[in-house]
Amino acid sequence: MNKLLRHILSVTLPLLLISCATDYKRWPDGGPDDKLNPDVAKISIPDGSLNAGKDPEIEIEFSEYIDRNSARSAVNISPQSALKKSRILWYDKSVKIRFNDLDEDQTVVISISPSLKDTQGNPLSGSFSASFSTGGSLDRKTITGKINGAIDKDQIASLNYSAVKIHLYKITADSLNYAKAEPEYSAGLSSDNTFEMKNLSSGEYKFLAFSDINKNNKPDLETEMISFVPGSCDLTRTDSIAVELTMGYNDTEPPFIKNTSGSENNVIKIGFSEGIKFNPWIIEGVRINDEAEEFEIFPDTEDHKTVWIRTKELVPNDIVTLISGDISDHFGNMISEKFRTKKHTVSDSIPAKDFKISSKLPSSINSDGRLVLKTNNFMNDSVSISFLNLKDSTELSLDLIKQPYNISAEIPGSDVAEGEHELMIRLSDSLMAKQKIVVTEEMGYGSISGSIDGSRSSGYIILLKPVQGGEKNAVQAVSGGYKIEARPGKYLCAAFEDKENKVVFGHDIIKEKTASAVFYPDTVLVRKNWETSEVDFKFKNTNSGR
Repeated sequence: MNKLLRHILSVTLPLLLISCATDYKRWPDGGPDDKLNPDVAKISIPDGSLNAGKDPEIEIEFSEYIDRNSARSAVNISPQSALKKSRILWYDKSVKIRFNDLDEDQTVVISISPSLKDTQGNPLSGSFSASFSTGGSLDRKTITGKINGAIDKDQIASLNYSAVKIHLYKITADSLNYAKAEPEYSAGLSSDNTFEMKNLSSGEYKFLAFSDINKNNKPDLETEMISFVPGSCDLTRTDSIAVELTMGYNDTEPPFIKNTSGSENNVIKIGFSEGIKFNPWIIEGVRINDEAEEFEIFPDTEDHKTVWIRTKELVPNDIVTLISGDISDHFGNMISEKFRTKKHTVSDSIPAKDFKISSKLPSSINSDGRLVLKTNNFMNDSVSISFLNLKDSTELSLDLIKQPYNISAEIPGSDVAEGEHELMIRLSDSLMAKQKIVVTEEMGYGSISGSIDGSRSSGYIILLKPVQGGEKNAVQAVSGGYKIEARPGKYLCAAFEDKENKVVFGHDIIKEKTASAVFYPDTVLVRKNWETSEVDFKFKNTNSGR
């Protein structure tokens, strides 16, 4: 072989081998982003098939290439006895399920939840299920329903339908440990937040829906949203059950001080395990090197997991002992006695830093609005803000509300006229920033009115979540007519029954307590100086007292 031929082969042969090794099924690069949801294109056995035998092989084909990481937890085979006799094999656009020695006259349900995604991250368009029987008949029991929404404490939360799993657990004599128990049947939500579990066998079941954020197919009751049906779903006396549920948190864990860190040379940042209800006695005492010291406590108005302590100047190796008082989370769980003391060792001094504004200065603001700025200064004691009127050169100083790393000012009452101004921010006597700003007409208020049809012995919370414009809100109300003010905008609206007067929505799966909530079916438009009426909430299974 001459030198030229050897050189040609040394260059072309590796390229040829690489080309042959490349997956020939790979989709082409480039082109528009794929926004289509995958669908089940074909299944090798018709839904409802009878006499399928004890060793069937089922193949399901999809309309697009499938992301296998999402697919592994998306396919559910029920009941448990059938799952244990199955083997799942994944391919690029299909899945094969091989069964071995199924029971006689057994109904098997294969369901695929929308947590299955294609390679572009688009979820399955809806929950899919198909059933077959090894014998001559199918089980016929069904549970259908809808998740009408999700509420995080006192706010309407977004509900990701593709993450929601629905489990039915067989009731046994033993108490049910949801973290360890395996569901008898499983399903997912469709994009309209509805579900159907069909071809179930007769029996009593516990029903649980949860948002499977960590994709382990197990409910994490303290960190994932859940909803459940109190008592049992008894399919021995009825053929079908319909339910309507709201997702919320099942918080029974007490809060604790999770971490501490130096924020300034005389400030300690305290982080809690969860959001807490702030009061001035959250920290009852501060000891530095075992000597009691005076201190101030400041809340974080946005992050309810954080408070700050300001005390005397600290130096490296100082040991700060924090003694907490009564600390409660929003669900009423109190801090444990054994976690009321936390020690913090000052590891190093914190260098001084130049003043900075971390938020963007606004170019316009409503004359009844609120100016909010974030800085890197703890209490911004030397900061002042004024508006210079560009029309007549008059300057007006704003009354500031100073909080940790945050400055705010209400424009109403400041006598700032509509028109063009220059927003000026000073630190002591130094001008730190300026920005042209237009003060526009008042945003104003509209109102929402309607009725709450429910028990007069309970209080209610009406929630507003802005879809466009507006401001989020949670307002207390009672059964009967109500009217609340709201900023102009388009809102999602819901109401929940506040039986325990905690002003939060939640569940307690251990005590079998589940809160009742109603979502208004349409978005609500609020206009300035207008009343939007007939936004009604009717609670089921309640005594209105009328």
